[in-house]
Amino acid sequence: MDLQKQNEVQAHSGPITRMRLSFDNTKLFTVATDGNLFIYDIKDRDTKGPAIKREFAGIQTFSSEILVDKSELDEFKSQKEGLVNEITSAQDSHSGVDNKIGGSQQENEIHKLEEELKLCEGQAKNKYE
Repeated sequence: MDLQKQNEVQAHSGPITRMRLSFDNTKLFTVATDGNLFIYDIKDRDTKGPAIKREFAGIQTFSSEILVDKSELDEFKSQKEGLVNEITSAQDSHSGVDNKIGGSQQENEIHKLEEELKLCEGQAKNKYE
């Protein structure tokens, strides 16, 4: 394969942080610190290209990564950390039944937040598929 430079494209305004090829090597995905995702079509002059495409015809795969807003993820993390801190302080300051009741309520809230996060991830996955 000839590796000489074919084209130069100025796309991102910041350094590229991730670069991936699609499973059939027809698309290039780049993500940069500027927050942009670019998808490039790869045109290969190699004669093996059509054979590879025929080999993968009918096979459809999806990425295991799900794109979620960082703000949503940070919000869930901060709520969880706050509840964990409340549990810890409740355990330090209270004793007996009051402590168990307060801790179990907060553990229930943590469990609800984790379930909500899983639901959001599932919805995002369905949206992007």
